[in-house]
Amino acid sequence: MPSTKCDIYFENNPHGIYYAGQNVSGSVELTTSRPKTIRSIHITINGFADVRWVENIYKVNAQGKREKLPETFSATEEYIAKQIHVIPHSAEGSIELPAGKYTFPFSAQIPSTAPSSFNGTLGQIRYEIVLTIDRPIRYDNIFKQPFTVISSYDLNTNHSLECNVEQIEEKQFCCNFLPFCEKNNHMVLQVNLPLSGATPGQRTKFNVFLDNQSNADCSEIKVRLMKCVTYTCKTPEIKTRTVETKVADTKLGSVDRHNSMKVDEYIIIPSTPPTTDGQSQVVQISYNLHFVAKVSGLHRDFNVNFPFVIGTVPLFSSLKDTNGVVSLQPGSKESYNSLPIPTYEEDVNRKEMFKDNDEFNKYSKLKEFIPMYPVYRDGEPGRSDSGYPNHPPMWEVTTKPKHHAPPVPGNIGFVAPYPPPLGKDNDKGPKIGWRSSIHEK
Repeated sequence: MPSTKCDIYFENNPHGIYYAGQNVSGSVELTTSRPKTIRSIHITINGFADVRWVENIYKVNAQGKREKLPETFSATEEYIAKQIHVIPHSAEGSIELPAGKYTFPFSAQIPSTAPSSFNGTLGQIRYEIVLTIDRPIRYDNIFKQPFTVISSYDLNTNHSLECNVEQIEEKQFCCNFLPFCEKNNHMVLQVNLPLSGATPGQRTKFNVFLDNQSNADCSEIKVRLMKCVTYTCKTPEIKTRTVETKVADTKLGSVDRHNSMKVDEYIIIPSTPPTTDGQSQVVQISYNLHFVAKVSGLHRDFNVNFPFVIGTVPLFSSLKDTNGVVSLQPGSKESYNSLPIPTYEEDVNRKEMFKDNDEFNKYSKLKEFIPMYPVYRDGEPGRSDSGYPNHPPMWEVTTKPKHHAPPVPGNIGFVAPYPPPLGKDNDKGPKIGWRSSIHEK
Protein backbone atom coordinates (compact mmCIF):
# COMPACT_ATOMS: atom_id res chain seq x y z
CA MET A 1 0.00 0.00 0.00
CA PRO A 2 1.41 3.45 -0.85
CA SER A 3 2.87 5.28 2.12
CA THR A 4 2.71 8.74 0.52
CA LYS A 5 0.01 10.40 -1.55
CA CYS A 6 0.15 13.89 -3.05
CA ASP A 7 -2.80 15.87 -4.46
CA ILE A 8 -2.32 19.26 -6.14
CA TYR A 9 -5.23 21.69 -6.53
CA PHE A 10 -5.61 25.00 -8.37
CA GLU A 11 -7.70 27.64 -6.65
CA ASN A 12 -10.92 28.58 -8.48
CA ASN A 13 -9.49 26.98 -11.63
CA PRO A 14 -10.49 23.31 -11.98
CA HIS A 15 -8.77 22.89 -15.35
CA GLY A 16 -5.51 24.61 -14.41
CA ILE A 17 -5.57 27.18 -17.26
CA TYR A 18 -3.98 30.61 -16.84
CA TYR A 19 -3.02 33.54 -19.04
CA ALA A 20 0.44 35.09 -18.95
CA GLY A 21 0.45 37.84 -16.32
CA GLN A 22 -2.13 36.15 -14.09
CA ASN A 23 -1.60 34.64 -10.66
CA VAL A 24 -1.43 30.87 -10.21
CA SER A 25 -2.43 29.72 -6.74
CA GLY A 26 -3.70 26.66 -4.97
CA SER A 27 -2.63 24.07 -2.45
CA VAL A 28 -0.72 20.82 -2.19
CA GLU A 29 -2.15 18.10 0.01
CA LEU A 30 0.37 15.56 1.27
CA THR A 31 -0.80 12.42 3.07
CA THR A 32 1.59 9.96 4.75
CA SER A 33 0.49 6.69 6.32
CA ARG A 34 3.65 6.28 8.38
CA PRO A 35 6.40 8.55 9.78
CA LYS A 36 8.94 9.79 7.24
CA THR A 37 12.51 10.99 7.82
CA ILE A 38 13.09 14.14 5.78
CA ARG A 39 15.45 17.08 5.50
CA SER A 40 12.93 19.57 4.07
CA ILE A 41 9.87 20.00 1.84
CA HIS A 42 9.52 22.71 -0.76
CA ILE A 43 7.14 23.67 -3.58
CA THR A 44 8.47 25.03 -6.87
CA ILE A 45 6.44 26.80 -9.55
CA ASN A 46 8.36 26.10 -12.75
CA GLY A 47 8.03 27.43 -16.28
CA PHE A 48 10.58 26.53 -18.92
CA ALA A 49 11.28 25.52 -22.51
CA ASP A 50 13.30 22.41 -23.28
CA VAL A 51 14.54 21.44 -26.76
CA ARG A 52 16.56 18.33 -27.57
CA TRP A 53 17.40 16.01 -30.43
CA VAL A 54 20.18 13.59 -31.38
CA GLU A 55 22.12 13.51 -34.65
CA ASN A 56 24.82 11.18 -35.91
CA ILE A 57 27.90 13.32 -36.54
CA TYR A 58 31.18 12.28 -38.16
CA LYS A 59 34.04 12.68 -35.65
CA VAL A 60 37.68 11.65 -35.47
CA ASN A 61 38.25 8.96 -32.81
CA ALA A 62 41.38 8.29 -30.75
CA GLN A 63 42.84 6.22 -33.60
CA GLY A 64 42.51 9.14 -36.01
CA LYS A 65 39.68 7.52 -37.96
CA ARG A 66 36.38 9.16 -38.83
CA GLU A 67 33.29 7.51 -37.43
CA LYS A 68 29.65 8.38 -36.85
CA LEU A 69 28.85 9.16 -33.24
CA PRO A 70 25.60 10.38 -31.66
CA GLU A 71 25.61 14.08 -30.71
CA THR A 72 22.92 15.62 -28.52
CA PHE A 73 21.78 19.14 -29.37
CA SER A 74 19.85 20.97 -26.66
CA ALA A 75 18.64 24.31 -25.33
CA THR A 76 16.63 25.51 -22.34
CA GLU A 77 14.86 28.72 -21.37
CA GLU A 78 13.47 29.63 -17.96
CA TYR A 79 10.35 31.76 -17.52
CA ILE A 80 9.48 31.25 -13.85
CA ALA A 81 11.16 29.39 -10.98
CA LYS A 82 9.68 30.33 -7.62
CA GLN A 83 10.53 28.09 -4.66
CA ILE A 84 8.48 28.04 -1.46
CA HIS A 85 10.02 26.27 1.56
CA VAL A 86 6.99 24.86 3.38
CA ILE A 87 9.16 22.88 5.80
CA PRO A 88 12.65 24.45 5.81
CA HIS A 89 15.91 22.70 6.62
CA SER A 90 16.36 21.86 10.28
CA ALA A 91 19.49 22.69 12.28
CA GLU A 92 19.70 19.00 13.25
CA GLY A 93 20.02 18.04 9.57
CA SER A 94 16.91 15.82 9.44
CA ILE A 95 13.53 15.62 11.13
CA GLU A 96 10.76 13.07 11.38
CA LEU A 97 7.51 13.92 9.61
CA PRO A 98 4.68 12.25 11.57
CA ALA A 99 2.04 10.32 9.70
CA GLY A 100 -0.94 12.48 8.78
CA LYS A 101 -2.36 14.92 6.26
CA TYR A 102 -0.62 18.24 5.45
CA THR A 103 -1.82 21.09 3.28
CA PHE A 104 0.63 23.63 1.88
CA PRO A 105 -0.59 26.68 -0.10
CA PHE A 106 1.30 28.16 -3.05
CA SER A 107 1.03 31.33 -5.11
CA ALA A 108 3.11 32.94 -7.86
CA GLN A 109 2.79 35.57 -10.56
CA ILE A 110 3.19 34.28 -14.11
CA PRO A 111 5.36 36.71 -16.14
CA SER A 112 3.40 38.68 -18.72
CA THR A 113 6.01 37.69 -21.33
CA ALA A 114 5.65 33.95 -20.70
CA PRO A 115 4.95 31.96 -23.92
CA SER A 116 2.05 29.56 -24.33
CA SER A 117 2.31 25.96 -23.19
CA PHE A 118 3.34 23.63 -25.97
CA ASN A 119 4.33 19.99 -26.45
CA GLY A 120 6.07 18.95 -29.67
CA THR A 121 8.26 16.23 -31.08
CA LEU A 122 11.61 17.94 -30.38
CA GLY A 123 10.75 20.27 -27.51
CA GLN A 124 8.22 21.61 -25.07
CA ILE A 125 7.14 24.72 -23.20
CA ARG A 126 5.98 23.48 -19.83
CA TYR A 127 4.61 24.91 -16.59
CA GLU A 128 4.21 22.80 -13.46
CA ILE A 129 3.79 22.73 -9.71
CA VAL A 130 6.45 20.54 -8.08
CA LEU A 131 6.47 19.23 -4.52
CA THR A 132 9.90 17.92 -3.44
CA ILE A 133 10.46 15.88 -0.28
CA ASP A 134 14.18 16.10 0.44
CA ARG A 135 15.17 12.80 2.07
CA PRO A 136 18.54 11.87 3.53
CA ILE A 137 20.41 8.98 1.90
CA ARG A 138 17.40 7.89 -0.19
CA TYR A 139 16.13 9.41 -3.44
CA ASP A 140 13.93 12.48 -3.08
CA ASN A 141 10.18 12.14 -3.59
CA ILE A 142 9.12 14.51 -6.39
CA PHE A 143 5.50 15.06 -7.35
CA LYS A 144 4.51 17.18 -10.36
CA GLN A 145 1.29 18.66 -11.71
CA PRO A 146 1.49 20.53 -15.05
CA PHE A 147 -0.83 23.41 -15.91
CA THR A 148 -1.56 25.43 -19.04
CA VAL A 149 -0.35 28.98 -19.64
CA ILE A 150 -1.66 30.93 -22.63
CA SER A 151 0.08 33.96 -24.09
CA SER A 152 -2.65 36.27 -25.33
CA TYR A 153 -2.55 37.08 -29.05
CA ASP A 154 -5.16 39.70 -29.98
CA LEU A 155 -5.62 39.43 -33.74
CA ASN A 156 -7.17 42.91 -33.82
CA THR A 157 -3.73 44.43 -33.20
CA ASN A 158 -2.59 43.21 -36.63
CA HIS A 159 -4.69 45.11 -39.19
CA SER A 160 -3.04 43.36 -42.14
CA LEU A 161 -4.91 40.17 -41.22
CA GLU A 162 -8.17 41.80 -42.36
CA CYS A 163 -6.86 42.61 -45.83
CA ASN A 164 -8.21 40.44 -48.63
CA VAL A 165 -5.34 38.46 -50.18
CA GLU A 166 -5.30 36.64 -53.51
CA GLN A 167 -2.85 34.45 -55.38
CA ILE A 168 -2.93 33.09 -58.93
CA GLU A 169 -0.75 30.22 -60.14
CA GLU A 170 -0.63 29.01 -63.74
CA LYS A 171 0.80 25.73 -64.96
CA GLN A 172 1.64 25.16 -68.63
CA PHE A 173 1.49 21.62 -70.02
CA CYS A 174 2.63 22.68 -73.51
CA CYS A 175 5.95 21.66 -75.11
CA ASN A 176 6.78 24.64 -77.31
CA PHE A 177 9.30 22.68 -79.37
CA LEU A 178 6.63 20.19 -80.52
CA PRO A 179 4.55 21.51 -83.45
CA PHE A 180 1.48 19.44 -82.54
CA CYS A 181 1.30 20.72 -78.95
CA GLU A 182 -1.72 22.89 -78.17
CA LYS A 183 -0.84 26.41 -77.06
CA ASN A 184 -3.76 26.67 -74.64
CA ASN A 185 -2.87 23.49 -72.73
CA HIS A 186 -2.75 25.08 -69.26
CA MET A 187 -4.27 25.09 -65.76
CA VAL A 188 -4.91 28.15 -63.57
CA LEU A 189 -5.48 28.04 -59.79
CA GLN A 190 -6.84 31.22 -58.21
CA VAL A 191 -7.37 31.46 -54.43
CA ASN A 192 -8.88 34.32 -52.47
CA LEU A 193 -8.60 34.59 -48.67
CA PRO A 194 -10.77 37.29 -47.00
CA LEU A 195 -9.02 37.00 -43.58
CA SER A 196 -5.51 35.79 -42.77
CA GLY A 197 -6.07 35.06 -39.10
CA ALA A 198 -8.50 33.22 -36.82
CA THR A 199 -8.86 31.59 -33.43
CA PRO A 200 -9.44 27.87 -32.85
CA GLY A 201 -13.07 26.91 -33.43
CA GLN A 202 -13.68 29.54 -36.12
CA ARG A 203 -14.41 28.88 -39.78
CA THR A 204 -11.83 30.31 -42.16
CA LYS A 205 -13.52 31.07 -45.47
CA PHE A 206 -11.85 31.00 -48.87
CA ASN A 207 -12.73 31.14 -52.58
CA VAL A 208 -11.12 28.78 -55.08
CA PHE A 209 -11.35 28.94 -58.87
CA LEU A 210 -9.64 26.29 -61.00
CA ASP A 211 -9.65 26.67 -64.78
CA ASN A 212 -8.44 23.38 -66.28
CA GLN A 213 -7.87 23.86 -70.02
CA SER A 214 -5.24 21.12 -70.12
CA ASN A 215 -5.40 17.52 -71.29
CA ALA A 216 -4.78 16.29 -67.73
CA ASP A 217 -7.38 15.78 -65.03
CA CYS A 218 -7.20 17.42 -61.64
CA SER A 219 -8.06 14.52 -59.34
CA GLU A 220 -8.73 16.71 -56.29
CA ILE A 221 -7.97 20.01 -54.58
CA LYS A 222 -6.73 19.74 -51.02
CA VAL A 223 -6.73 22.51 -48.41
CA ARG A 224 -4.42 22.02 -45.44
CA LEU A 225 -3.63 24.08 -42.37
CA MET A 226 0.02 23.35 -41.59
CA LYS A 227 1.80 24.10 -38.33
CA CYS A 228 5.50 24.90 -38.65
CA VAL A 229 7.53 24.62 -35.43
CA THR A 230 11.13 25.81 -35.51
CA TYR A 231 13.31 24.44 -32.72
CA THR A 232 16.62 26.15 -31.95
CA CYS A 233 19.41 24.45 -29.99
CA LYS A 234 22.36 26.35 -28.52
CA THR A 235 24.56 23.50 -27.26
CA PRO A 236 27.07 22.42 -28.49
CA GLU A 237 26.34 24.89 -31.31
CA ILE A 238 23.44 26.92 -32.63
CA LYS A 239 21.34 24.73 -34.86
CA THR A 240 17.69 24.74 -35.97
CA ARG A 241 15.19 22.18 -37.09
CA THR A 242 11.72 22.80 -38.49
CA VAL A 243 8.92 20.26 -38.12
CA GLU A 244 5.79 20.71 -40.24
CA THR A 245 2.56 19.07 -39.09
CA LYS A 246 -0.90 18.95 -40.63
CA VAL A 247 -3.43 20.46 -38.22
CA ALA A 248 -6.60 20.37 -40.35
CA ASP A 249 -7.55 19.62 -43.94
CA THR A 250 -10.48 19.41 -46.34
CA LYS A 251 -11.03 18.26 -49.94
CA LEU A 252 -12.85 20.21 -52.65
CA GLY A 253 -13.36 17.55 -55.31
CA SER A 254 -11.99 17.00 -58.83
CA VAL A 255 -11.93 19.01 -62.05
CA ASP A 256 -11.87 17.12 -65.34
CA ARG A 257 -9.86 18.28 -68.35
CA HIS A 258 -11.29 21.25 -70.27
CA ASN A 259 -13.54 22.15 -67.34
CA SER A 260 -13.51 24.68 -64.53
CA MET A 261 -14.76 24.86 -60.97
CA LYS A 262 -15.51 27.71 -58.59
CA VAL A 263 -16.21 27.02 -54.93
CA ASP A 264 -16.72 29.02 -51.74
CA GLU A 265 -15.76 26.90 -48.76
CA TYR A 266 -14.25 27.04 -45.29
CA ILE A 267 -11.94 25.09 -42.99
CA ILE A 268 -12.54 24.84 -39.24
CA ILE A 269 -9.52 25.68 -37.07
CA PRO A 270 -9.10 23.02 -34.35
CA SER A 271 -7.60 23.57 -30.90
CA THR A 272 -3.94 24.40 -31.51
CA PRO A 273 -1.33 26.67 -29.89
CA PRO A 274 -1.32 30.33 -30.96
CA THR A 275 1.29 31.77 -33.30
CA THR A 276 4.34 32.85 -31.33
CA ASP A 277 5.46 36.46 -31.38
CA GLY A 278 9.02 36.28 -30.07
CA GLN A 279 8.19 35.15 -26.52
CA SER A 280 10.50 32.13 -26.88
CA GLN A 281 13.87 32.03 -28.60
CA VAL A 282 14.03 28.23 -28.81
CA VAL A 283 10.47 27.31 -29.89
CA GLN A 284 8.71 29.33 -32.59
CA ILE A 285 5.32 28.44 -34.05
CA SER A 286 3.83 29.65 -37.33
CA TYR A 287 1.07 28.48 -39.67
CA ASN A 288 0.38 28.27 -43.41
CA LEU A 289 -2.70 27.50 -45.48
CA HIS A 290 -1.80 25.21 -48.39
CA PHE A 291 -4.03 24.82 -51.46
CA VAL A 292 -2.82 21.86 -53.54
CA ALA A 293 -4.16 20.83 -56.97
CA LYS A 294 -3.41 17.14 -57.57
CA VAL A 295 -2.74 16.57 -61.27
CA SER A 296 -3.12 13.10 -62.77
CA GLY A 297 -0.46 11.30 -64.76
CA LEU A 298 3.22 12.19 -64.55
CA HIS A 299 2.58 15.89 -64.05
CA ARG A 300 3.66 17.65 -60.89
CA ASP A 301 1.10 19.06 -58.50
CA PHE A 302 1.05 22.78 -57.99
CA ASN A 303 -0.02 24.75 -54.97
CA VAL A 304 -0.73 28.15 -53.45
CA ASN A 305 0.42 28.99 -49.92
CA PHE A 306 -0.73 31.71 -47.54
CA PRO A 307 0.85 32.66 -44.19
CA PHE A 308 -1.82 32.33 -41.51
CA VAL A 309 -1.98 33.54 -37.90
CA ILE A 310 -3.66 31.69 -35.02
CA GLY A 311 -4.63 33.95 -32.10
CA THR A 312 -6.49 33.85 -28.80
CA VAL A 313 -8.78 36.86 -29.44
CA PRO A 314 -10.83 36.71 -32.68
CA LEU A 315 -10.97 39.49 -35.24
CA PHE A 316 -13.99 41.69 -34.64
CA SER A 317 -14.72 41.62 -38.37
CA SER A 318 -15.08 37.82 -38.15
CA LEU A 319 -17.84 38.03 -35.52
CA LYS A 320 -21.23 38.58 -37.14
CA ASP A 321 -24.77 38.49 -35.85
CA THR A 322 -27.59 36.33 -37.24
CA ASN A 323 -28.19 38.87 -40.06
CA GLY A 324 -24.58 38.65 -41.24
CA VAL A 325 -23.70 42.11 -39.92
CA VAL A 326 -20.44 42.73 -38.08
CA SER A 327 -21.54 43.06 -34.46
CA LEU A 328 -18.38 44.45 -32.85
CA GLN A 329 -16.10 47.34 -33.68
CA PRO A 330 -12.45 47.53 -32.55
CA GLY A 331 -10.91 50.10 -30.25
CA SER A 332 -13.27 50.14 -27.27
CA LYS A 333 -13.50 48.46 -23.90
CA GLU A 334 -17.13 47.58 -24.59
CA SER A 335 -16.09 45.61 -27.66
CA TYR A 336 -13.89 43.30 -25.63
CA ASN A 337 -16.54 42.92 -22.96
CA SER A 338 -18.94 41.75 -25.70
CA LEU A 339 -16.65 38.99 -26.96
CA PRO A 340 -18.11 35.49 -26.79
CA ILE A 341 -16.81 33.38 -23.93
CA PRO A 342 -14.46 30.68 -25.20
CA THR A 343 -14.30 27.08 -24.12
CA TYR A 344 -10.97 25.31 -23.79
CA GLU A 345 -9.98 22.11 -25.57
CA GLU A 346 -6.89 19.92 -25.64
CA ASP A 347 -4.36 20.33 -28.43
CA VAL A 348 -5.55 18.38 -31.48
CA ASN A 349 -2.02 17.05 -32.13
CA ARG A 350 -1.88 14.67 -29.19
CA LYS A 351 0.70 12.42 -30.82
CA GLU A 352 3.36 15.12 -30.50
CA MET A 353 4.85 14.32 -27.10
CA PHE A 354 8.34 15.41 -26.12
CA LYS A 355 10.36 12.65 -24.46
CA ASP A 356 12.12 13.97 -21.36
CA ASN A 357 15.11 11.74 -20.66
CA ASP A 358 16.68 13.67 -17.78
CA GLU A 359 18.07 11.57 -14.93
CA PHE A 360 16.17 13.84 -12.55
CA ASN A 361 12.84 12.67 -13.90
CA LYS A 362 13.55 8.98 -13.36
CA TYR A 363 12.66 9.46 -9.72
CA SER A 364 9.76 11.87 -10.11
CA LYS A 365 6.08 11.08 -10.51
CA LEU A 366 5.25 12.40 -13.99
CA LYS A 367 1.87 12.63 -15.64
CA GLU A 368 1.20 12.85 -19.37
CA PHE A 369 -0.16 16.31 -20.03
CA ILE A 370 -1.82 17.91 -23.06
CA PRO A 371 -2.21 21.73 -23.00
CA MET A 372 -5.60 23.33 -23.62
CA TYR A 373 -6.31 26.41 -25.76
CA PRO A 374 -9.26 28.82 -26.11
CA VAL A 375 -11.84 27.78 -28.71
CA TYR A 376 -14.51 30.10 -30.15
CA ARG A 377 -17.19 28.01 -31.83
CA ASP A 378 -19.01 30.00 -34.52
CA GLY A 379 -22.58 30.51 -33.35
CA GLU A 380 -21.93 28.64 -30.11
CA PRO A 381 -21.08 31.10 -27.33
CA GLY A 382 -19.35 29.61 -24.31
CA ARG A 383 -20.94 29.42 -20.88
CA SER A 384 -19.87 31.77 -18.13
CA ASP A 385 -20.36 29.01 -15.54
CA SER A 386 -18.25 26.41 -17.37
CA GLY A 387 -15.38 26.63 -14.89
CA TYR A 388 -12.96 27.96 -17.48
CA PRO A 389 -11.01 31.17 -16.87
CA ASN A 390 -12.12 34.40 -18.52
CA HIS A 391 -9.75 35.98 -21.00
CA PRO A 392 -7.88 38.81 -19.24
CA PRO A 393 -8.94 42.34 -20.23
CA MET A 394 -6.93 43.75 -23.11
CA TRP A 395 -6.79 47.26 -21.71
CA GLU A 396 -5.26 46.61 -18.27
CA VAL A 397 -2.92 44.34 -16.34
CA THR A 398 -4.87 41.63 -14.59
CA THR A 399 -4.69 40.34 -11.03
CA LYS A 400 -2.15 40.85 -8.28
CA PRO A 401 -0.40 37.96 -6.55
CA LYS A 402 -1.94 36.73 -3.33
CA HIS A 403 0.52 35.85 -0.60
CA HIS A 404 -0.36 32.89 1.60
CA ALA A 405 1.31 32.38 4.94
CA PRO A 406 3.43 29.19 4.99
CA PRO A 407 2.97 26.66 7.79
CA VAL A 408 4.59 27.68 11.05
CA PRO A 409 7.88 25.82 11.69
CA GLY A 410 7.54 23.41 14.56
CA ASN A 411 3.81 23.00 13.91
CA ILE A 412 3.97 20.98 10.73
CA GLY A 413 1.25 18.57 11.74
CA PHE A 414 -1.66 20.87 10.95
CA VAL A 415 -4.42 19.65 8.65
CA ALA A 416 -6.30 22.02 6.35
CA PRO A 417 -9.91 21.31 5.34
CA TYR A 418 -10.21 18.90 2.44
CA PRO A 419 -10.81 20.94 -0.75
CA PRO A 420 -14.55 20.86 -1.50
CA PRO A 421 -15.84 20.16 -5.02
CA LEU A 422 -16.25 23.12 -7.34
CA GLY A 423 -19.80 24.39 -7.57
CA LYS A 424 -22.08 27.39 -7.25
CA ASP A 425 -23.78 26.10 -4.11
CA ASN A 426 -20.58 25.55 -2.21
CA ASP A 427 -19.82 28.89 -0.60
CA LYS A 428 -17.90 27.66 2.42
CA GLY A 429 -14.16 27.23 2.27
CA PRO A 430 -11.82 27.68 -0.68
CA LYS A 431 -13.12 26.60 -4.07
CA ILE A 432 -10.25 24.46 -5.32
CA GLY A 433 -10.52 21.99 -8.13
CA TRP A 434 -8.82 19.55 -10.50
CA ARG A 435 -7.62 16.85 -8.17
CA SER A 436 -4.48 15.10 -9.38
CA SER A 437 -3.59 12.01 -7.37
CA ILE A 438 -0.05 10.67 -7.60
CA HIS A 439 1.13 7.82 -5.42
CA GLU A 440 4.58 6.83 -4.25
CA LYS A 441 5.47 3.52 -2.68
